[in-house]
Amino acid sequence: MRLSTVLVLLLTFCSQLISQVKIENSDTTLIQLQSPKRKNQPQENTDTMAQKPKYGAFLNYGLNLHLADFSRLPGVPSCCPAFTNGIGTTLNLGVLYDIYYNKDIFLDFRVGFTTFQTLMKNEEPSIVIVDGKAIDGKFEHRLDATIYSLSIEPMVMYELSKRLYGQGGIRLGFNLYSHYHQIEEIIEPADRGTFIDGKRTRNDNSGKLPDASFLQAGIVLGVSYELPLNKKNYLFLYPEIFYTFNFLPVISGTAWTIQTLRAGLSFKYRQPPPPPPPPPPPAIPLNPSLPKPPVPPKITVAINAVQLDSNNVEQKGISLKIEDFISHNMRPLLTYIFFDENSDVIPSRYIRLSPEETKDFNLKKLQNYDALQTYYHVLNIIGKRLKQSDSKIKLIGTNSNQGEEKGNKDLSERRAIAVRNYLRDVWGISEDRIKIEARNLPKEASREDEKEGIEENRRVEILSDDWSITEPVITVDTVRKISKSTIRFLPDGNADAGILSWNLKAKEKNKELISFEGIGKLPTQLNWEIKDDDTSSPSRGGKIEYSFSITDSLGQTVATTPKQLSVEQLTIDMKRIEMIADREFEYYSLILFDFGSSKLGDEHKKVLDFVKSRITDKSIVTITGYTDKIGDEEVNLKLSTERAKSASTKLKIPNAIVKGVGESELLYDNTLPEGRFYCRTVKITIETPVEHNNNGQKKIE
Repeated sequence: MRLSTVLVLLLTFCSQLISQVKIENSDTTLIQLQSPKRKNQPQENTDTMAQKPKYGAFLNYGLNLHLADFSRLPGVPSCCPAFTNGIGTTLNLGVLYDIYYNKDIFLDFRVGFTTFQTLMKNEEPSIVIVDGKAIDGKFEHRLDATIYSLSIEPMVMYELSKRLYGQGGIRLGFNLYSHYHQIEEIIEPADRGTFIDGKRTRNDNSGKLPDASFLQAGIVLGVSYELPLNKKNYLFLYPEIFYTFNFLPVISGTAWTIQTLRAGLSFKYRQPPPPPPPPPPPAIPLNPSLPKPPVPPKITVAINAVQLDSNNVEQKGISLKIEDFISHNMRPLLTYIFFDENSDVIPSRYIRLSPEETKDFNLKKLQNYDALQTYYHVLNIIGKRLKQSDSKIKLIGTNSNQGEEKGNKDLSERRAIAVRNYLRDVWGISEDRIKIEARNLPKEASREDEKEGIEENRRVEILSDDWSITEPVITVDTVRKISKSTIRFLPDGNADAGILSWNLKAKEKNKELISFEGIGKLPTQLNWEIKDDDTSSPSRGGKIEYSFSITDSLGQTVATTPKQLSVEQLTIDMKRIEMIADREFEYYSLILFDFGSSKLGDEHKKVLDFVKSRITDKSIVTITGYTDKIGDEEVNLKLSTERAKSASTKLKIPNAIVKGVGESELLYDNTLPEGRFYCRTVKITIETPVEHNNNGQKKIE
């Protein structure tokens, strides 16, 4: 039977099956349309599920057998007597679509991508001349070929037994790519002998397979077995095996055909059955007598507040006062710039400006800054002061003299240059006013056996003979103080279901000041200690809202209506207008002590001379010494006390309050070198009474 006749018969059979499926589906639709609509449609059964089409994908791998009888490819030189057979691998993957015909027969349509790999050999015995002697030899002729094609496979599936299917149909392939490599080689003798050109190979050619047929056609036969993957029968796995015999030759007019045996898996899916309809709601009886809803357990809650007087006696009238005072602040200027390990880049925590921004910079902008916040402007403070004078400075770059920095004076110099470049490029300070010096450890080095000391030795020191360049920063600020007081809250409440938890909150506008909470039994009282320098204390005049809530064991929460406490604020202007007795506060910090030292330097004495001029007979003076956290706690307490006493001796004030607190009160973050340096200080606080005359002008007593 001719190939064209077979193809026509198979295509005719498939088209008749598809037409029959359409007719049966159409008949089913007509029957359903004619059937009366029932209130409760039955669920899909196994038969109706089986009639749904399936979609899926497949992957096959196997062997291909090449039957041939040719000696050369068209237009390709070859001395091979004949290529007769070869073997290779094949890969076939793609998508599929199954159509139900009847309970035993399905139509399976596949579209995929197919690869054919082959190797054909022919060993040709020959007599070869080696060293003038005729000996037995052997030539090997090899042909490698690769073909990629797009395949279409319409097939019929017939159920041979339960879930076991036989399959048959045709395969049409369309050549997408074909390539070959041909070579002839002397294989015996293995160690000597060449062709005329001196090589052991000849006719080494490769490229596109000449005259390759675009169309491939053949018959496909196979078997597969259905494995359901779920209980609802809409996911399936099919192990399968196929044999394909291709009629058309690989190369037009050449006796070369391919037969394949492949095995693999296909995965199929069909639409699952719809979920069952929900059960109908229960019938509502006429005129039902509904029970009354249960009454939820009751919660009662209340809160009151009183103020404790100096004798801890509760007073119902609550009086909270905040008073503003003028304060003079002298903050020492640490003229060291610290660097990261093995780096010459100024760290980002130092505030740097653009040349344009320097026009608006002035020290008044540093009001209400603490010492560390002021310090981060040190480059701008020095730049501003140099801009306003003709003075010169010296920059001494140093290193830790450990690890990669050991003996690295070049790094020390680069650090100093980085500081000089900022002053030059941003503040416009001429280079001839800035002298650069490099050394390893600083002259007054910190401890080299402590991590913190090592960090402090990585720095640039800014020195000047002009005191005005490095002198402390003095600002006039407003300090706000609240009168020390204790507010006592008196909570009350009960819960029928039992108290699970309770909570008391007080807030100033949108800021939460305090929050007390607990579990179980309510406390009889809760005390709120209000004092200066406490984030939980009010910061301005106005209203403070407080409320109390209870949550019972059922999760119900009831809160009181917010109540208010009034805070009176006495401003500086109010005191001047009403000529109320006032006070001024002055805060001075000595220029920072060297590590482990309590000795006063010349810079300290200048500050103390200024401080002494500000003290009157009625001033209250407090001198407090501090240290950083490095070293022994007892040693630090002793050192801080010695620092405070050194300042007191210089001031010669008999009634001054002198104390040292060591590292028990760290003024600043000690994880940074500058934070530790600013902790090595003595703080002097001067509180002086002030009266106002009839013109509102102050008169210091």
